[in-house]
Amino acid sequence: MTALQIVLTATVLTVAISLDSASAGFAYGANKTKFPFINLFVLSLIDTSVLTLSLLLGDGIGRIIPPKVTVIISCVILCIMGLRKIWKWHRKQRIGIIYKEESAVSWKETVMLGFALSVDGMAVGVGIAMTEITAAFLFTVIAFSICTDILIFSAGNLIAKRLTKKSRFDLSWLSGLIFIIIAIQKFFF
Repeated sequence: MTALQIVLTATVLTVAISLDSASAGFAYGANKTKFPFINLFVLSLIDTSVLTLSLLLGDGIGRIIPPKVTVIISCVILCIMGLRKIWKWHRKQRIGIIYKEESAVSWKETVMLGFALSVDGMAVGVGIAMTEITAAFLFTVIAFSICTDILIFSAGNLIAKRLTKKSRFDLSWLSGLIFIIIAIQKFFF
């Protein structure tokens, strides 16, 4: 591969597997949940680590863990997160709690989300690992993966925060619905 081919392939690859991050960022923005940069960086490191491992161990991972199993695990985690957010919104409406201050995402939720979003990277990494991978390609993918995860998640988050700021309605239920939609999309497509 030429340098240009490496950059183009790494760009397309990392953007494609990071698109769920935009939806997740939107979900947290709609819920008015702060997602500190350090949490976002850890989320990106988890996603990038899973992608890197699958690129390095590709064929063997495909033999040990069937792709359908990883998809099911990811879907369950995302559905639980979505249902939990909808339940919190419902409870908040029932007891009339009004949160004026933004909450912050927990480390536990950051790690769960990181692994749930990394399933696409694992599947793609295993598939690409069956071709010839150079060190230059691997390092380019690692760098691009970290950057695209952070940028795409942040873009989704910013869009949702701007929309919810202008809305009089509590859209925190939307974050739960988005996580459930991501899970359904992962399971069926």
